[in-house]
Formats: sequence, structure tokens, C-alpha cells
Amino acid sequence: MTADNNRKFDQLELNSDVFAFQAVESHIDLKRMIGDAASKFHVPVLHHNIEPDDEEKGRTILMVKGKSTQGLDCILLKSGVFTISIPEFASKTDVMLCYALLREAKKQCEPMLIYQNDGNTIADLSDDAERETFFYRLDNMAKVIEQQDDHIGIEGVNHLFHIFPTYIKQQQPYAKPEAWTYKAYEDFASVEWDYEDYPSVDPAKIIDPSGEEYSARFVSNMKCFVGVCQKIVLCESDGVKITDAEDFFKATSGNTHIHRLDFAQFTLDPMSDEDWKQLMDRVPGDYLTHPKTYILRWNPTISSFKLEHYRKACAYHDGFSMNWSIYEWEKAKKGDRFYMERLGDDGRGIVFRGQFTSDPYLGEDWAGTSKKRYYVDIDCFDASPADGQPQITVEELKSILPEINWDKGHSGQLLTEGQAQKLEELWDSKMET
Repeated sequence: MTADNNRKFDQLELNSDVFAFQAVESHIDLKRMIGDAASKFHVPVLHHNIEPDDEEKGRTILMVKGKSTQGLDCILLKSGVFTISIPEFASKTDVMLCYALLREAKKQCEPMLIYQNDGNTIADLSDDAERETFFYRLDNMAKVIEQQDDHIGIEGVNHLFHIFPTYIKQQQPYAKPEAWTYKAYEDFASVEWDYEDYPSVDPAKIIDPSGEEYSARFVSNMKCFVGVCQKIVLCESDGVKITDAEDFFKATSGNTHIHRLDFAQFTLDPMSDEDWKQLMDRVPGDYLTHPKTYILRWNPTISSFKLEHYRKACAYHDGFSMNWSIYEWEKAKKGDRFYMERLGDDGRGIVFRGQFTSDPYLGEDWAGTSKKRYYVDIDCFDASPADGQPQITVEELKSILPEINWDKGHSGQLLTEGQAQKLEELWDSKMET
């Protein structure tokens, strides 16, 4: 899936139309022309003004609210010529608006000539010509569905519409080709107008460790319109999870809070926190969390990890690994950090630090009771000698973080960000000396 709007259908022969007439010399009141044409519709005709270029006096996109797919590109040239362009995938209503404008211009100046496309062909403004013009648009969409093999994006009045022929056919596997075409037009108009009250999620770029760049959307549990992207970043308070857009659609199929609009875009309606958490767990991908910091505690006089075990572990200069019980396990995740506090003897204080290499898991009590405990796998670094001074003494700990009981407590105490920062700064200062 690509994030850009590559016009991969350029190799197809698609029909577009440009109508032109001399508005100034023919004394056409363009404002009245547009107003009279708009009055024939039961919904508003909207204007989207565009900065004109050097040859243009004014330029606007006209669109019928709720009905237009691509609208009409209307330009008043400095030469006095007024042009109306009907794009390749304009809706039936877009075509109707164009012909209404041209007919109103002819009412103001009957002798005026209106040319179509090549500047030599006089435009036919009959009902039959109008119908044929829209049939050309249907034919354009049919060519894309029948002859295009890849996903493409089509520029709409409010959003891109992303179409993938295989996806369209999957939605109506037993339909005739013309049904696919009409369904594509129906979906196109829906994408443009049915989700105006859904705030759009801004595009972003993310870079993976290899240096490859991806387009992304950061999505949290709130009402939103999510446009095309390669990666979706799901966000919650404890972290984010990055997933491929295609994997996201597969994992959320049937979720009533997620409405897939086309091949590449969707809307999200808020769900409960529990449901959002379950969605994040269900979607494949990698969690990226701001690591939390825990105090693990070790008393060699009562622990199954004895002092002699620690002496042997310290012989590994690159660190060592084991598992450890954690009391406040609910928010703990792989990648979180810890400091190990030694208790119960003369070596009291922080003796090493490290990182969790697993999420918490349930296991038997290390003390041999029938009680169940949660454990994490840990990598341990920068260990102080088993018979020497700790890296940070208990007195120093009490000085910088007096609110924590450093004399006893559970193994696996979660620190606040402020507490973790103070401890990290003290640790770094010790390592520098």
C-alpha cells in the first residue's frame, strides 16, 4: 500500500471534458450564471477558491454538497475565456452541474459559442449529450476496475478515494461488472461527504532501525478519519504499537467501531478502554513504550539466589540473565528498566541495574509455598562486587528519595518518572567517577 496518489491509470484511455466560452466579450454575468444553476439543486453548491496562476484571473472548484466526487474546475482566464473542466471520475451530479452552468450561460447570450475540448467542436448541450458525458465517466471507472491491477488513489473534493479492483470484486463476488462500477461511485461519494464530522488524522513519517521511511497515522481511541498510510501507530497511555495497514484491516475485520471506507481508509468510533486494549493486543506489530523503572529487591539471606550465585554471576563481565519476581506486575512490559536493591546484610544498596526481557508471567513461588507469583526475565549489567560496596548505598538512596522505604518492601516497586530520573542521574554520576 502506498501513501501517494500515483496516477497509475495514466496508461488507460480515460475521457475528460473541457468546455470554454468567451465570457467577458459576451457579457456573461458569471455570478448570476452560477447562482441560477445552483438553484436547480436541492442541496448547496459550494465554492472552493484556488490561487490563480499568471494567466488566470480567478479559479474555483464548484461542488454539490453530498453528491460531488471530483467537482468542476472553473477558471476565468485574463483573456476573458471561461473554462469548465469535468474530471475523469466526476459524479453524475457533477456532470449535471456542468451542463446547468453552460445552459445558463447560453440563456444570457444565445449567439455565444461554447466549445468542447479541442476549440473547434461546438458543444452539444442536449440531455442526450449530458447522459453520454456521464456514461463516459462510468466507462472510465469500469476501465480502472477491469484493467488496473494495483491500488490507486483518486483525488476527490474532500478526500482521496482509494480503489483496488481486487478488493471491489471481493465485496461483490457475484455481481456483474456494471454493479462494481456503480458501487465504486457510491463509495467514492460516501468517502467525500459522509464523514465530515470525523476529524482527520494528520499524516506522519516514521523511520525504522534500518533507516527505511514509512508513511504513518497515529491513532488513539477517539472519533477520527484515518487516511491512507503504510503504518498505523496505535496509541494508549502505556505506549504505542506499530502495525502494517493491511495487517490492521485483517485483525479488525468485523469490529463495529471501525468502518472501512475503501481499500485504504477507515473511520474510528470510540470504544471502551478495555476494548481498545484488546484491539491493540489483537493487532500484530511491535509495542514501543516509554520504559518504566522498577526497584527489584534481593535479600541474599533468604532468597533462592544466594551470595555464592551472585559471585559466579559477577564473573561474567558482559552481564548475566535470570528471572525475578515482580509485585507491581500489571503495567510491567518487556523493555522496562530496573535497579536491584540488596537488603539484609552489610552490602545494602543498589548493586546492579538492567532491563526486562519479557512481559510478566505467572509461576510457582520461589519460596516453595502454594502462592503464585509473577516473574519477569531480566538482563543484569554493571554489577558491584559481591563482597564490596554497592554502586549506590542505602544512605544515598534515602537522601535523594526519602519517600521510599529503602529498608524493606516488595520486589518490583514501580517508580514515578521523577523518581526514576533522580535515581538515573545519581547512577550516572557514580559511573562517571
